[in-house]
Amino acid sequence: MSNSLIKRLIILGGLSILGIISIQSYWLLKTWDIKDQQFDESVSIALRKVAERMSKFNKSVLPKTNLIKRRSSNYYAVNINSVIDAGILEKYLLQEMAKQSINIDFEYAVYDCSTDELVYGNYCTNEAVEKIENIATNKSLPKFNDLVYYFVVRFPKR
Repeated sequence: MSNSLIKRLIILGGLSILGIISIQSYWLLKTWDIKDQQFDESVSIALRKVAERMSKFNKSVLPKTNLIKRRSSNYYAVNINSVIDAGILEKYLLQEMAKQSINIDFEYAVYDCSTDELVYGNYCTNEAVEKIENIATNKSLPKFNDLVYYFVVRFPKR
């Protein structure tokens, strides 16, 4: 074999490897985006059902717009037109997360609109049996001024 043929084969092989790596990277990013969209849809469905159940429990009407706001990839705020009972909220959250097969730890916080501060927060593990007390703080779960009655859910491992 001549030197020029060997050089051509090496260049062609290198270009083929670069092409394969590029295609694999593209599909990896696409898969990541799809998984993120699926997670967002599952969480939105679960939080909507929690809001509906809370509304039914409190005999109130949910807002027509801005019910669930995704603030970042792991923060969700749910706007409700009634006072929130933290015990009922946690029960509903655990049930709906399990129904949607969301097996990731999350924390939630409830804000008292009359005193304008965090009144309750809790961390829930994916087993929903173990409870880690009150690690939610004003720093880890941000407060949103454009909502009246709301709770927030955060997925710290995402």
